[in-house]
Amino acid sequence: MGCCDVYILIILILLCSWNEALQVLCCNNSYSTAMEGLTHEIACLRESVIKIGEILSSSSCYNTLTHGSQVPVPKLKSVTNLAELEELETLAKDKRFILDAIKDVAVAFNRDKCIGQGRTIALRVLDLFFKRIFLTECSWTGMAKQANGDFIKSKVAMKEFNNVVDLYALAVENLDPTFSKSQAIKVLRQCMVGAKQRVMV
Repeated sequence: MGCCDVYILIILILLCSWNEALQVLCCNNSYSTAMEGLTHEIACLRESVIKIGEILSSSSCYNTLTHGSQVPVPKLKSVTNLAELEELETLAKDKRFILDAIKDVAVAFNRDKCIGQGRTIALRVLDLFFKRIFLTECSWTGMAKQANGDFIKSKVAMKEFNNVVDLYALAVENLDPTFSKSQAIKVLRQCMVGAKQRVMV
């Protein structure tokens, strides 16, 4: 059965049952005449559905909803270096990627058991987003304190990667709605400060 035939069958089921359709047509006609009329109606309906299908097929909205993008949406993977972080920042501008990433993160958890466990969840989600060793190369502002007490910009400034930070916070908030975006970001900032200790755990 072709795609259009499936559409026709669905539409007929929605409109009325097969028997009801025959009864309507048989009110003032013989059975053969009724069947003839029904066949004609189906043919007309099929033509209409084909036209609708052609219109929908050319619609980007339809293609996105039913077939997805022509290019597969990349999967979320733990960032190991600056180049990957920059790539993730670009990907995180795409709403489809955001939704897929949040869904992928959720699959790794039992959401019912996440409520009220925000900080723990935030730490676990952090490991899905970033390799711990990479976070030792990051700070919120990019500034690092030197032995003499001076600060110089020698690290990756995480605050400049707004899309990545927002995606991380959304993934956490999706698992525990009681844990706010600002709280999730606070966990991220704390983990960058204590990144070396986390690597040793």
